Amino acid sequence: MGAPAAFEAVLRRITGGPLGLSDWTGVAFAFASLVALCWGVRHAKHPAVPALAKVLIVATYGGGILVPLGLQFDQPAMLMLPMAGALAIAGLGGPVLRREPLRWGPRTVLGWTVGISAVAFLLLARRNALAPPVEVALPLLAFIALGLLLERWAGALVLAALVPGPSEHWTVDGPAPAAPDVVLISIDTLRLDAARSMASLQRLADQGVFLDAQAPSPWTLPSMVSLMTGLEPAHHAAIKTPMGFPRLSDDIPTLAEQLSAAGYDTAATAENPFTGPRFGLERGFARYRHDAAKPWALPQVPFTTTPRTTGTMLLAAAGLITPDDGIDLRLRDARELMASRRERPLFLWVHILEPHLPYTHALDLEGVRLAERLALLTANRLHAALPDEATLALYRKAYAHEVDVTNAALGTWLDELPPPPAAGRVIFVVADHGEAFGEHGGWEHGHSMYQEVVAVPMVISGLDGVVRQGPVGLIDVTPTVLALAGVPSGDLDGQDLRSHQSVPYTSSNPLYGDLTLRAVRMDDAKLIAQSDRRISFDLATDPDELSPGSQVALEPFLPPAVLHASESIELDDTTREQLRGLGYLE
Repeated sequence: MGAPAAFEAVLRRITGGPLGLSDWTGVAFAFASLVALCWGVRHAKHPAVPALAKVLIVATYGGGILVPLGLQFDQPAMLMLPMAGALAIAGLGGPVLRREPLRWGPRTVLGWTVGISAVAFLLLARRNALAPPVEVALPLLAFIALGLLLERWAGALVLAALVPGPSEHWTVDGPAPAAPDVVLISIDTLRLDAARSMASLQRLADQGVFLDAQAPSPWTLPSMVSLMTGLEPAHHAAIKTPMGFPRLSDDIPTLAEQLSAAGYDTAATAENPFTGPRFGLERGFARYRHDAAKPWALPQVPFTTTPRTTGTMLLAAAGLITPDDGIDLRLRDARELMASRRERPLFLWVHILEPHLPYTHALDLEGVRLAERLALLTANRLHAALPDEATLALYRKAYAHEVDVTNAALGTWLDELPPPPAAGRVIFVVADHGEAFGEHGGWEHGHSMYQEVVAVPMVISGLDGVVRQGPVGLIDVTPTVLALAGVPSGDLDGQDLRSHQSVPYTSSNPLYGDLTLRAVRMDDAKLIAQSDRRISFDLATDPDELSPGSQVALEPFLPPAVLHASESIELDDTTREQLRGLGYLE
């Protein structure tokens, strides 16, 4: 039985069984029927329809493929049971367990067809002893396709049937404080200069202020923990160490915990493994929705358009790599969480991953070859290599496009934002760090204390009082919000932005390289230190940090060269794969 005949047999089995069709008309009918079903689900109003549709889709594919295919083997149950489990995981687990809206469309239906056909073709090939090259190639394609499919819809039918979805209910009782809503939007990897071009942020700034802020670290975990605690990395200790990554100590209260204790309802929707429950930032949120990072990145692989093009093209065309899972889902969650609010103030945190590698909207890039778009779609950093200028130009273009996507989605979200409650609404938009594209010989983030990596935007709308114009820090957000809520802030490193004084802001704990690298900025003066080396800059006259000096007046304000960390946690396999997918692990 040759490969064409085997492929025809697969097609017949996909459209046979309960449909009773076995030719190309059957293929077209099955595909069109599922497209129509998915379209209907996406526009359905009744909440029971998505769950029912998932069952129908799984039953259709399960009956159409597993029954006729399995009967060709001596022990069909040994084949059909694991295949049925795989189909159940792929079709039902993720959306049910995580209560995600069903987002299937024609491309995703095609993804089912490609992934399952590849597995069926592999099984038929092995049974009929096709030539060795086919047996080598087919398992690779099959397991890539099915593996990504399973990652996309992680979960299990049994768990979905027996285990309820994540516990999400408002937990605060008692009198509601007379305090404003607080919406905190953090955008991963957003450079300060890129943020200034975003019309959505300018809209907010027109009703508030756009500030130049300093990130306390050039990567996500310590920077976000500082944002949520008001403490510098040297004091909260959730930092990178040679031993790994620690979790925020339970002894350090988070902003959400303090607001919840003060009578706020608290909710979050985030997408980055470092914002996940393994690292402590979920504490204090009554409703906490977290998604894994994109599973199709190829970690530690140099940027190239050759070895990955064919496989990525298949996955992208099949709908397994889709650009609509990130900011659209985050902001949809935000709308739902705000719509379900009670008559008490709400603290809502939204973390958006779009500007971070890999560039998940790269297929939409104009003026870029398909092979390059597909490579950008799965691109990741390679620690030891600075890409050439042509590749950096592609990265810059893809990054700018992700910023544009973020800007457009935020603009739509602002258009649909309901009126604020009587006590008002304060919106903060910040970034955890920036991104380098060849400046100072570096790219990506985590390795540098230059401004392209540690200068971030802080946009505030709806805040009563005068905010000091000048450099501020992410560590100022928590004390400012606590003051709005009437909660004493205690001994924090940050300060209320409405009573802001000129103070030094530090950055420390790089993710890569020498852990003694650190910096301090006060107004326009900046000092970078590494081991015994010191360089200084006047950012007023040299904003690009091209003319280093030797002034060391800020030396007393530098953070310690060696930071003491909390005990590193043991990463589970899921978190490890998520971090590897974003390039944080080898």
